[in-house]
Amino acid sequence: MKKIILLVVLFIVSTTTTYAQFEKGKWYINGSFTGINISHNGFIEDNFGLGLSVGNFLEDNFALIVNSEIAHYEKSLGAQVRYYLPNTGAFGGIGMEYKTIDYFDGGDKHITCFTPEIGYAFFLNKTVTIEPVIYYNYSLTKPSDYSKFGVKVGLGFYF
Repeated sequence: MKKIILLVVLFIVSTTTTYAQFEKGKWYINGSFTGINISHNGFIEDNFGLGLSVGNFLEDNFALIVNSEIAHYEKSLGAQVRYYLPNTGAFGGIGMEYKTIDYFDGGDKHITCFTPEIGYAFFLNKTVTIEPVIYYNYSLTKPSDYSKFGVKVGLGFYF
């Protein structure tokens, strides 16, 4: 039992080392696979895509991030603020996105979404992370059809 507890403690310590990358003035770039939806919205069942995020730490543990996503049925552009818990890789973010959804008949739907998220930055070395994120895109236009809950996984670079 003591060995199991020691292994769990060592695992937690090894995955929570942040190398002081969340300091004021640091930059952040992340490429991610998005749209790994846990629940489907009223319009799209599966919408895998690629995302790109770029940000800067305005204060320690506090970043302003601009993000974009291109998926099969939608494109988005947004901004968010993200807060990292001190001395861990855990973070939470909140933002807004403007999305264009392509209908099958050639028409487009333009919506705005409120976008809270939580995630964790697992550091592979001093600058590279793997970042799983759980998100919810709450559509301000007809939430029952366009809101979605999902997961994305990214590769982050802190410099």
